Amino acid sequence: LIYIGEPSLSNRLKMLEDNKCDILSGPLSVIAGLRSQVAFTKSIIESKLVLVQRKNNSSKPNGVVRNQVDFSGKHIYICENTAYSERLLHLAAEISDTIYIRTLMGYNSERMIAQVAAGFIDYAVCDKQVAKAYRDKYPVIDVETPVGFNQMQAWAVKPGKKILLDSLNVFITDYKKSPEFTRLIQKYITD
Repeated sequence: LIYIGEPSLSNRLKMLEDNKCDILSGPLSVIAGLRSQVAFTKSIIESKLVLVQRKNNSSKPNGVVRNQVDFSGKHIYICENTAYSERLLHLAAEISDTIYIRTLMGYNSERMIAQVAAGFIDYAVCDKQVAKAYRDKYPVIDVETPVGFNQMQAWAVKPGKKILLDSLNVFITDYKKSPEFTRLIQKYITD
């Protein structure tokens, strides 16, 4: 087993298409837009996108943003090659206002969170579990404002790889029943 730590979703998809890897692991949200490019395994966990912001921010005199309606007119940053812009565009339509989506080229989630913590940017969006993992390192950040509904997280394989997909699904089903999985969830996922 060789792990390739590629943060860019588009690069990961290209690697899968070019047979340079066999499995895409998380966080990978199960979204309709990817179903033509990958075959998703059974879900592993649920997560959601959250707004990453500083707890005390001079640009927010009334405190942290908690209501999605208050995203209107805000500049919200995302990492390149994520599906997060699609969710923010849908949210902008739902609140009938503009959300300025800014993409940080070459950034991963940790680097983007560090930019928020340092005060270089006010708002960013990333996966809740990823954001929560950095709360201890960046105690000034708040990650409690959801951007959307819960999303299933899964792994993915190239379409047509039925034997690999079936094997992974059996593994995931069995592993989710194990004490090891329970310990991982308690350590990294549960608040």
